[in-house]
Amino acid sequence: MSCATGEGVRLAAADLKGRQAVLVGPSGAGKTSFVRALGGPERLKTGDLNARTGKGTHTTVAAVLIPLPGGTAIIDTPGLRVFPLDHIPPTELQFCFKDFAGLQDGCRFRNCMHRNEPGCAVRDAAADGRLSVDRYDSYLQLLGELSGG
Repeated sequence: MSCATGEGVRLAAADLKGRQAVLVGPSGAGKTSFVRALGGPERLKTGDLNARTGKGTHTTVAAVLIPLPGGTAIIDTPGLRVFPLDHIPPTELQFCFKDFAGLQDGCRFRNCMHRNEPGCAVRDAAADGRLSVDRYDSYLQLLGELSGG
């Protein structure tokens, strides 16, 4: 999605219509720009990326509830520099991925970690397109960080 070109904004707006959502992400990711693209007030401040570091500046300083057309409400939050996950046991990480729900039941082993175990239904779903490869790769990356390697 791009707020600069508008690509994907209408699709996201349709998904959010009539719902409440919280935008969370790093500074400079475009959270506030997205709210403005959805019809939020122009007075919402946005900032440029730091030319030297390429990182965003903390323009949004507090979480703000913003009502939008169509009954949508968005909470715009300040940017995050770090989002720690070390409180999640590696064996529980898979349950943080809602798109894995139901797939785990098809694994050969009940304690499958979805890395390289034989008969892994989650890995098979990523291989045949039923599960996004990007989501599966994100899971493996986070699992590696939580497992220490």
